[in-house]
Amino acid sequence: MPQAVSATPSRILSPDFARGLTLLGIAGANLATAWAPVNDAPLASLMGGVVDGSVADKIAVMIGAMFLHVRGLPMFATLLGFGIGLISMSLYRRQYPLAAARKLIAKRYGFLALFGLVHCIFMFYGDIMFGYGLIGMLLALCIAVRDKPLLISAAVLMGLNLLLFLALGVAFLFFSDAMSGNALSAGGMLGTGAFSEQLPWIDDSYWGQLFMGAILAVATPFSLPQLIMMIGPLMLIGFVAARRGVLTDVETYRRWLQISAGVALGVMVCIGVPLGLAGIGVLPKEWELGLFMLNQGFGIFTGPGIVAMIALAAEPLQRRLNEGGTLPAPLVAVQALGKRSMSGYVLQSLLCMIFVTNYSLGIGQGKGAADTLAIAAVIWLVSVVLAYALELLGKKGPLEYLHRRLSYGHEGLPQVYQPVPAQR
Repeated sequence: MPQAVSATPSRILSPDFARGLTLLGIAGANLATAWAPVNDAPLASLMGGVVDGSVADKIAVMIGAMFLHVRGLPMFATLLGFGIGLISMSLYRRQYPLAAARKLIAKRYGFLALFGLVHCIFMFYGDIMFGYGLIGMLLALCIAVRDKPLLISAAVLMGLNLLLFLALGVAFLFFSDAMSGNALSAGGMLGTGAFSEQLPWIDDSYWGQLFMGAILAVATPFSLPQLIMMIGPLMLIGFVAARRGVLTDVETYRRWLQISAGVALGVMVCIGVPLGLAGIGVLPKEWELGLFMLNQGFGIFTGPGIVAMIALAAEPLQRRLNEGGTLPAPLVAVQALGKRSMSGYVLQSLLCMIFVTNYSLGIGQGKGAADTLAIAAVIWLVSVVLAYALELLGKKGPLEYLHRRLSYGHEGLPQVYQPVPAQR
């Protein structure tokens, strides 16, 4: 495997901080668009809704447009690729042959896809782990490819994805009257709107979750080309960043991290602000859908940028940790959630199923963006507290434990590769 780094220092803080913090954004985006959308809101129906002209809802919509929607997915995709890069380097140091390393990585991300499939069907039809796992398996084939071809491939895929959403965004902006309607509401964007109109029980029963989950689970492999265009380049960038030690040597890569952070801020301001303003009616509300599509296209550029921001901000803390220092308890708690991000992500679905859905307690249904954002913050805080408790007990997250056990076996990875004896 080319371009291996020789060693990894003490645990890198920024990926865990990024995952832990971004789970708040994922909760906020999912609450507003999937768990408790207000599809018939007069304003911001794509981003949680403004109910009765609420100023709080309008503020929440602006926050969501800038910092939540299409922010968590690209960040996690970048770090997923980073994780594959770290694993490939670890296998290289353990003297794994290329074929064995590919097989092990494909196995690990195959189990992630399986977890996502179960999550999609039985808990949340908006699951992304299934797609992450499928693309992770494909990336296993690329671990011996050099950095330059990988980065060129990432640029081409990003360009194709951007062209697709630019075309959609421009079409919706210029032909908003002809292309608007209930089918393009928040529910419709997630693939549920058409079903909900004909089959009301889709939103009102757990059987509806199973129905939609099964449909989207079957559809995900067929949408793989689009997922590859959207998620694939971010995973390639993260993979190369891990091989080059970008997050372990912030000083050397400071300029590139600052550029990435600047690009992300540019998208948040230049795309997120107009999107939010259209959502709350300051700009023509007919522009919301077109700008939402542009955010889908440009939003993927925020993934590496958010990671870069957190890496730069965490540099003094990383230095303190490397020198044997400790971190404040709140930061340890967020880091603990980042270490257990899969369990935290699925916990969000469990709590929403119990407290938010129409077929359960229905908290937040029809309430608008401010309420859904507040509920998301409470759910996130619960996950932070539980993750911190597990950290104090020295326990992994339950899904992380199961995933590692299935991927590496009871004994874990050997320090040096041990080939399996041939069967006689």
